[in-house]
Formats: sequence, structure tokens, C-alpha cells
Amino acid sequence: MLKLMATSDSYRTYSGIIKEICDELNIECETFADEWVFKLTKGNMTRIILGYRFGLNDEVSSLLCNDKSVTFNILKSYDIPVVPHFFFQADYGCEGRISEDDRKWLLNLLSDYRKLVLKPNDGNGGKNVFLVDEPSSLLETASRIFGLTEYMAVSPYYDIQREYRLILLNGELRIAYHKQRMSGEWRHNLGLGAKACLSGMSEIEKDVLPLAKEATEKLGLKFASVDIIRCPDKRCGIMEINSGVMMAFFAAESSEYRSMAKAVYKDVIEEMFA
Repeated sequence: MLKLMATSDSYRTYSGIIKEICDELNIECETFADEWVFKLTKGNMTRIILGYRFGLNDEVSSLLCNDKSVTFNILKSYDIPVVPHFFFQADYGCEGRISEDDRKWLLNLLSDYRKLVLKPNDGNGGKNVFLVDEPSSLLETASRIFGLTEYMAVSPYYDIQREYRLILLNGELRIAYHKQRMSGEWRHNLGLGAKACLSGMSEIEKDVLPLAKEATEKLGLKFASVDIIRCPDKRCGIMEINSGVMMAFFAAESSEYRSMAKAVYKDVIEEMFA
């Protein structure tokens, strides 16, 4: 799905930023696969950017973040507040690709939480994410997801007061904003029409920022974006962590945001050649 985004206007904003940075740093930049892959050369050094992945994070850390249920379990083991993501695997020998045990588990989760969010376990951007509150729609939606992917993550639905995104590089906060969702939309994704609103330090320094720093440290991430929710009772928890830092929609919103995103990406590229 990310590869398909390479043709979007927001992705063109991102690829334009990468090219500008390379010009400013005297780096030769070649692109492949509709500019999804960037080959950067400076002197006798060559580096690759794959989509939004810059190679600063090691392979294990990156793979952890690409698995919502594993990320949940790892963070939970460190007693870090995190939104549960329960793992389900398609059973192609059963009706709807859902085993009898998983049907029971899904129904029990719905009984416990009343509302559930179903999504691909490795998905992103709010695509193919569904909110369900009825047993019939629960099993139907699970089957629908299993028609798209072999692995599914299921979470309790939370009444979210605010959802933040924090961009961290080497443990330091670079950008923090919360997402103002569209009227009538329950998801907080910029790609689905939500707007980014910068968050002041006074709003995040006591709980949100320390949570993001601890999580990225435990997962061994040098460059990452962290999504954190705040509920009406003021409790905070990590929704997800991305090792591929996508700021395309953010940068496309305004010239100010574009400059902020460019400054971060420029520091990242400089570190790639350090």
C-alpha cells in the first residue's frame, strides 16, 4: 500500500524535499520505482532511502514496529502504557477464514470492550481499519480483512480526547502535533482528512513526551514517529510506533510544516553520511 502512495500529491511533496536536500548537500540523487527508492551518492559513499525508511534503525527494531501486536507485547513487557493489539491469523480451512477458537475469542473481546477496532496487523494510514460493535459485523469484518491479509490486529475502541504524533531523532523531540479529525470521522489520520495542529511543550512534557522517549529507547529506535492517545480521564497510551517516518501529509499542509519536515529529513540524511 505504501508503494501506491508514491504517485500521490503529498508524496511528491516529500520526494521534492529529498531532492532539495540532496542539492543543498551536494549529494547525487537517483530515483527508481516512481521515486519510491532514492539512491544517494556523495564521494565514494552510497546510501539508499526506501520510501520513508532511511536506514538509521536496525533491522530488528524496524520489523518490530511493522508488527502492531508484537509492538504491543514488547512495550507491555516494559510496563509502558500501550493500546492492546491482539493478534489473529487467517485459517484458510474455516468459514470466513476464522477458526472456531478465534470466533469465540473475538466475541469475548467484543463482550468485554463493547467496541473493537479491526485492522491489518502491518497496516498504516488508517486504511482498512474498521470500528465494530455488533457480533454479526464483527465476524463479517474479520473475514473481510482476512481477504486482504493473513494477519489481523484487534484493539479496544477508546474515546480519544486527543491523538498526538511525535517525531524523535536520536532521542530528541523534533516535531510534535495533535491530529484534528474531520467532522463525522472517528479516525485520526492526516491521509483521511485530519489536520495537524502543533503541540506546545507545556502540553506534552509531563506525560506524552516521556512516554515516547521511553518507548523508542526500549525498541532501540534512532528515528521514529510515535502516536500517543490521551483519553478523557487524562490517561495516555501508545497507539503505534513507526520506524518509517512519513511526514508527507504534514509537509503538504503549509509552508511552515514543509520547512519543519525538511529540517528533520536534512539532519537525517546528514547522519546517513556521517
